[in-house]
Amino acid sequence: MVGSTTDAVAAGAGFPVTLVRPAPPPGPILLAVDAGHDQADTGALFAFAFEEAALRGLPLRALYAAPGPTLRSYPLSTSHHGSRPQVRRAARQLTEALLPWRDKYPGVRVEEVCHDDVPAQAVIAAARHASLAILGRHAPHAARPRLGVVAHAAAHHAACPIVLVPVPDAVTSRPRLAP
Repeated sequence: MVGSTTDAVAAGAGFPVTLVRPAPPPGPILLAVDAGHDQADTGALFAFAFEEAALRGLPLRALYAAPGPTLRSYPLSTSHHGSRPQVRRAARQLTEALLPWRDKYPGVRVEEVCHDDVPAQAVIAAARHASLAILGRHAPHAARPRLGVVAHAAAHHAACPIVLVPVPDAVTSRPRLAP
């Protein structure tokens, strides 16, 4: 059970925090990507995800989700990015961001997935089929740190274990990659 103490510890730690669930389902490592972070910001997140996938011999599923004009989910493969310009841009950015990591970890099979969906809902749904979910979370910088919406939802509702890796806050550190 996840409660306020877990939230406070996970939000305030300056290092990755793992929340373990019993008997995770078999499946890939899920990497939840926020296109609002610069590649320099996500280095620790991507490094953690690729290293875990390599160590476990599992594929890596990189997921980006953006809320669309409706609440319906439209899965978009890397070859068909859909009609929304934001999702197409994010898919291109995701591919570009993953390139150096694919070169560094050639043995890790990577699947890129972009959804026109609410990010928290997309992560929770994808976590049902993952053995581990890895998410970035805002680095602690406030007197009372809190988890972001997606990290909080995953901490409370993901079916698999999750790792929350601190990344710099995109709002205060660098301009966003995608509008």
